[in-house]
Amino acid sequence: NEQNASMGAEIEQMSLAIIALNASKSKLETEVVELETARSSLAAQISSLESAKAALEAEVASLTATNQELTATNENAADEISDLQALATSLNSTISGLLETIEELEENPPPSVNWSSTLDIILDRGVLKCGVKNNQYGMGYLDDDTGERSGLDISYCRAIAAAIGLDPDYDIDYIQAGGANRFNLLSDGSIDVLIRTTTWTTSRDADLDSDFGAINFYDGQGIMVNRDEFPNADSALDLDGASICVAIGSTSAGNIEDYFVENDMEYQAVNSWNDGPDFANELC
Repeated sequence: NEQNASMGAEIEQMSLAIIALNASKSKLETEVVELETARSSLAAQISSLESAKAALEAEVASLTATNQELTATNENAADEISDLQALATSLNSTISGLLETIEELEENPPPSVNWSSTLDIILDRGVLKCGVKNNQYGMGYLDDDTGERSGLDISYCRAIAAAIGLDPDYDIDYIQAGGANRFNLLSDGSIDVLIRTTTWTTSRDADLDSDFGAINFYDGQGIMVNRDEFPNADSALDLDGASICVAIGSTSAGNIEDYFVENDMEYQAVNSWNDGPDFANELC
């Protein structure tokens, strides 16, 4: 009996120990679940922080690039400002020098200087001297039989005369202006205006002491071909070795020269300011 009682007490103690172990197990399982939940939450937070970190790094890189661009822009702007300041200083110096020169000329003008404008001279004279051509239909043409002039250039001469208060029928002197002397006539005052076929080029605009008016006519350039000499010519590229009537020194002559040089061709320029009849007479 004593042995049974002892065994019963041990069994009861073991049962209590099992109950305590089961309670500890349940408690541990609960803690494990809580820890897993906490781990998942931390993992999510870590992932979110890593994404935020990547976004911040990208933003930092973008800001760094923007800062570099701004730095370069500022440097360029500083250089431009420096250049503009130097230009302003130079312009101020030039203006000051010009003002001093103007003041000196006003106080002691050279006796040969005429301070009147072209318009003043025309109005004082009462006649407009208009440089024109005499032999080009549609532009500037003089009919030898009737003495009448016609063409676009003549109309412009008449329009200018009327605009400044002159009589276009009586107050215009038409002066023959050839291709070789037209600019000299204008510069020495032999004519007041040059209204005849004259191409507005960069070199003329820069070199001549004259002002071009508005463009009033756009044209092109072609070459009449003697079919007996060049029977198979379909374009200017087939005219290697040709002699060409052209006004040497004119824009047309320069265009022809450039074209032949560019296409590795040769030609002989025959100086002519009356190229139509010269061509008909087989001078070229």
